[in-house]
Amino acid sequence: MQAEAGIELIPESDFAWYDHVLNTSMLVGAIPSRHYYNGEVVGLDTLFRIGRGQAPSGCGCSASEMTKWFNTNYLYIVPELVESQKFELSWYELFEQVTEAQKLGYKVKPVLLGPVTYLFLSKCSGEAFDKLALLARLLPVNQQVLVKLAGQDVEWVQIDESAFREGMPLKVSQWKDYLNWATYAFRISASGVKDETYTHMCYSDFNNIISAIAEMDANVITIETSRSDMALLDAFEHFEYPNGIGPGVYDIHTPNVPEIMWIKALIHKTAKKFPCSVYG
Repeated sequence: MQAEAGIELIPESDFAWYDHVLNTSMLVGAIPSRHYYNGEVVGLDTLFRIGRGQAPSGCGCSASEMTKWFNTNYLYIVPELVESQKFELSWYELFEQVTEAQKLGYKVKPVLLGPVTYLFLSKCSGEAFDKLALLARLLPVNQQVLVKLAGQDVEWVQIDESAFREGMPLKVSQWKDYLNWATYAFRISASGVKDETYTHMCYSDFNNIISAIAEMDANVITIETSRSDMALLDAFEHFEYPNGIGPGVYDIHTPNVPEIMWIKALIHKTAKKFPCSVYG
């Protein structure tokens, strides 16, 4: 359907048995010990034990908790991390889906959850610790994923850092260090291969962090701007953003289906703010 509608890059990861956060936990091997049998191949049984507490292979243990994705009614399975957490490439469904789509003649754009957002959305299992300190262990696995995708001749990868703004410390004095850390994390997670990168931001006010977003150096940044009636783009009016911008014109989190004329009005508002050459 997407190809028939004229979409050239078909997003991979549209489908999930539960949600894209759990898919990421499976991908990087962040599986709670009660859901994992030593030596087993990570697969659908593992996924259902995490999501439901049971699977055809059995389990009889508590499922991981669910919570809402930011300010939506979309639920995700919360990753459980321990201070000694190890990450490793463990689930290959992503690469299998890419191969399947390519064999059908589609040009795909895998959509990955960024490392900063993944850690931000996680919870500490047991005693509290600085979960963001696990970044150094997570980044090599992110790079492994991109290298494998490059080996599949994937040209575009979308790395969503939806929590880039939401994860900022409350104290303004700590913003600079956080933004330097988060920007570094994104650049490292997207480095080492020739892929072109998208990143996606949620409903954030970018006025205070616009330069940090530019430092991420994503080829295209997509922003959910429809809910704000394009007001979120004001931050870019007096800042020469060096790469492409993809403003959202359809708020998929509302039950209301927008009329075509309403979408066109948002596009016209966007056109007044930027030249056509910047649109991703």
